[in-house]
Amino acid sequence: MRLVLAQTQAVAGDLAQNMQDHLRWMERAAREGADLLVFSELSLTGYEPELAEDLAMDKDALPLRALHERAGSLVQRVCVGFPSLGHRLPRISLVILGGPHRVVLHKHHLHEDEIATMEPGPPSAVVEICGKRVGFLICYELSQDQRVQALLDQGAQMLIASVAKTSKGMQAASARLQALSQRYRIPVFVVNAVGQADGVVCGGRSAGWRDGTALGALDDSTPGVLQFTVG
Repeated sequence: MRLVLAQTQAVAGDLAQNMQDHLRWMERAAREGADLLVFSELSLTGYEPELAEDLAMDKDALPLRALHERAGSLVQRVCVGFPSLGHRLPRISLVILGGPHRVVLHKHHLHEDEIATMEPGPPSAVVEICGKRVGFLICYELSQDQRVQALLDQGAQMLIASVAKTSKGMQAASARLQALSQRYRIPVFVVNAVGQADGVVCGGRSAGWRDGTALGALDDSTPGVLQFTVG
């Protein structure tokens, strides 16, 4: 599998502009032979929980349908972060586009700062992509042992964390993910955003590890892509 992580800088709440940015990164990833392209947490709207209620959508919303059709024409799977409709409050979700169906995964373990504006979704199952069983973690979930273990129990062969973290937060997250890759002997990846989000600055440093060894990383402030071959 050719995995590409897209470290992007969203415009807060600007769905149209962020969608065009996603399309540009999708085109670039396709030129580089990506099988799976993964964006950061709430990439389509920016990580802005206070705006999520107005921006929340379901998987059949026009922007996601358009991205799905383009991903299909590029023959790639694309994982996009977006706020989805919940029962009372919006949810922090990922949608995997480009396959036969749009697959939606939800953040089940919320950070305490998110509880007032978001609701937890059901725990997500492992997804098979290009013959690999992939376990997705959404930001705070990477710190939850029970969430990681549930994915491993389902046969996850690799873990991908989609996050929106500051530089300080990425230091702790990177150490945790590196340790997981060493402990469980599977490749582990993280994709973060850069730029302003929810009153702070996202710290980039998207990266990957295998058996505790770093495979590559981006810097803390520049949009870009990071590529890996996962055998």
